[in-house]
Amino acid sequence: MKTPILSIPLLSILLLSAGALAQTPAPPSAPPSTIPPGSSQTTPPPPPFEALDANSDGRITSTEARADRVLSSKFAMVDKQGKGYISKEEYQVYVKGERKGG
Repeated sequence: MKTPILSIPLLSILLLSAGALAQTPAPPSAPPSTIPPGSSQTTPPPPPFEALDANSDGRITSTEARADRVLSSKFAMVDKQGKGYISKEEYQVYVKGERKGG
């Protein structure tokens, strides 16, 4: 009995395809880091003062500070005079300290 010519190439293609499907794909490569050197990987940079001053009165109250988890947790420390709000100047000092890792 003669083997049909088409069956040999077809068999080869099927075997090669099965081998290719059985291979595990390589995990996708991680995107390049967009975190600047020296900055914390777990804490995002502080938002601009104006983004936190919801009512634009030039102050960040403890309620407004809740929009930023880190600032909210450090509110009493940033409000050095205990006024119940953070001035723009106090916030700028805080931001400089946060960028230095403080």
